[in-house]
Amino acid sequence: MKRDVFYKFMHCEYVKLLFKENIIRIGTLDGFRGTEEIMIGKQGDPDRFGTGKLKPGINDPFEGTSFAVLPHSYISNISDPTPEEANDLRALRDVAGLNVPNAYDILIEDVVVPRRIDNHYIFCGSKTKRKSVIDRLKQDSALFNESGRPYDTCLPIIDTNAFTHEIATSLAKLENWADYPRTNHAEVTYRDIVQDIRSKTPLGHSNIKHEVFRDQQEYRVAILRKIETGKKFADITLEGDITNIFGTPFPI
Repeated sequence: MKRDVFYKFMHCEYVKLLFKENIIRIGTLDGFRGTEEIMIGKQGDPDRFGTGKLKPGINDPFEGTSFAVLPHSYISNISDPTPEEANDLRALRDVAGLNVPNAYDILIEDVVVPRRIDNHYIFCGSKTKRKSVIDRLKQDSALFNESGRPYDTCLPIIDTNAFTHEIATSLAKLENWADYPRTNHAEVTYRDIVQDIRSKTPLGHSNIKHEVFRDQQEYRVAILRKIETGKKFADITLEGDITNIFGTPFPI
């Protein structure tokens, strides 16, 4: 069976803790959400909304978040709508929770509906160890860490299936879950996180991130079980055999 290798960039003391005591820190969606204000859309775009600027870094204020947008809709007659108007009314009702009153000549503008998925555990790395990715992650990690220290070590994870199983088992024990949680590990998809409110397929999962983070080439292990809002991380002990899960760490 082909192994799915990815690379975890971190500080050397945490690598030593892993190999000495089998302890590893697992992050969460809420833990990686920042507080920066951001602007969605392109400069000069009339449909742009928000304030500020999305900064690069490990923090992403919109982890697990997408925006359903209806910039403009004209309803000529709610009692006898055209197919296009009926679709707008459906989206306003089902997505935005708005019931448009019976009326003629209704103009609706600038409807924005944030869609944020529940907090859950994630473990982030990268599928590549090329210099450009390492340089980007060292730079971004210095912004994320309060001490301003960039990551200095790379830990290869050479058996993603086994690693995912180990952290899911340990988290289930920590959280007192009665059953094994659903998991996923895959490359992150980078795209515009704003979508038309009429879309019947919301983005809605944690493996989609804003395009500004594309250079990180992230690979993510997700434990798809809701946890308490605001929880930022957990330190867990891997109790199984980790001999063949990790490669040899190296400085970056």
